[in-house]
Parts: sequence; structure tokens; C-alpha cells
Amino acid sequence: LTLIWPLGVAGLAWATSITAIGQAIALTIISHRKLHEPIFDQAARASALTSFIIACVMYAVLLAIQSAPLPDGSWIGDAISLTILVGAGALVYVVGAKLARRPELGWLLERSTSHH
Repeated sequence: LTLIWPLGVAGLAWATSITAIGQAIALTIISHRKLHEPIFDQAARASALTSFIIACVMYAVLLAIQSAPLPDGSWIGDAISLTILVGAGALVYVVGAKLARRPELGWLLERSTSHH
């Protein structure tokens, strides 16, 4: 509520993000204490770095798309803009994960086909 009052809807997004970061930190600390071993091994650090790089590329691509004239002003225009941005972000992630040969993409695809 502290962030929602002055920032409105953006405050809700900030509060959610800050809470998620706090939960991740707390879970990491608790897991480390219970397991008595490092949580982030070499593979986890490599995966996090690769994900960060892909996210940076995605950010740059989405900024470039947003600088282009996208439809807006109506809910249909906003829905079209959102669809374009989400689709482009997903495409950048998939291509980046494929180029980086990250196993997470395979895990995602394998999981989505194993439940059918």
C-alpha cells in the first residue's frame, strides 16, 4: 500500500517485484543453511548469466519496437501493441536460448508436451 498510494498501478508492480526479490533471497539463504552446500554452482551461474544477457537483448529489441509507431489510444490498439511486444519478447527469448544452447528451453518444451 505504501507504493500503491503515491505510484498507483506502477506501485503495485514495484511492490510485487520487490517482494519477489525478497522471497528469492530468503529462500536462497534458508536453502543454503539447510543443505550446507552452495546453492549456485557453476551451471547455475552460467545459466543466470546467459538468461541475463538474453534479457538485455530482449530489452533492447522491445525498446526499439516501442520507439516505432504502434497503435494506441483505444483498448484494441493497446491490445495489438501488447501482443506485438509480448510476441517479440518471446521470440527473442526462444532464439536466444536456442543460440546459447540452453537446456531450459528443452525442459520447457518437454514439459509442455508431456502433459497432453
